[in-house]
Amino acid sequence: MKNAQIWRLATLFTLAVLVNVIVAEEKIIHQKTFNTEFGKDLKLNTSSGDVYVSTWDKPEVYVKISGNRKAKDKVNFKFQNNDNGVEITAKRDSWMNFFSWSGIYLKYEIKVPKNYNAYISTAGGDIKLYDLKGELKLETSGGDVFIKGTDGKNHISTSGGDIVAENNEGTLDVSTSGGDIRVKSFNGDVSASTSGGDIVLMGKNGKISASTSGGDVSLDLNDTMNEGIELSTTGGDIQVRVPANFAANVDLSTTGGDVECDIPLTSKGKISASRIRGEINGGGKILDCSTTGGDIH
Repeated sequence: MKNAQIWRLATLFTLAVLVNVIVAEEKIIHQKTFNTEFGKDLKLNTSSGDVYVSTWDKPEVYVKISGNRKAKDKVNFKFQNNDNGVEITAKRDSWMNFFSWSGIYLKYEIKVPKNYNAYISTAGGDIKLYDLKGELKLETSGGDVFIKGTDGKNHISTSGGDIVAENNEGTLDVSTSGGDIRVKSFNGDVSASTSGGDIVLMGKNGKISASTSGGDVSLDLNDTMNEGIELSTTGGDIQVRVPANFAANVDLSTTGGDVECDIPLTSKGKISASRIRGEINGGGKILDCSTTGGDIH
């Protein structure tokens, strides 16, 4: 046991040293500014790298790409500025295998007009984006995603990280296969799904759907508008907080725990320890919560 612990510590130390060496080599690889127009598109497709996008009032797209020597030597970059907007692609040399791709470090720092669309895909990094007013599609295969202050149609997916969204207007469609989802101060429709984490939603308005196969679901609404709510988990608890005068047709069910509803039912259907059906405050659109392994409150 002692030898195993020593081996794990040595491995972690070695990885930390390697990461520090890679980052310490960081230098600017490309730095460009493109003239553009409001309402156009930023398209970025990269085989690796963290991406940071912010906005300004200029009709320009500014791109700074940093990385280590291996990234400069082994990655092919392509830039286009056309009628649709600005497009950036970064692909490794075709002969490179997985092992030769390791050790490459890339970072993108991009500024776009506030009224712009963004379509970003990275196979191995985090994505952070702020204050964009337009359509948004963010995809990463191995990192976290953070957005704040967006206004428009938002689609976010990651195969191996967490998703955090704050102060967002419009529709929000988020999914992750291996992390948590936290949405704070939303105003609009929300669809959230994860196969291995918790979901926390806080905001108002819109149709809400949330599902997880391996965690808890928490919803906190600060408005009485109900456009329909469906929450489900196969391995955790569900907690819902709504105003006292929130109106809905409720259907709360669990196969492995208890169900509680603090708001009195004005029209009762089926009531038991594991299921409650009925109307609250005269009824309205559905509030449907189901879990196979936890409590509902």
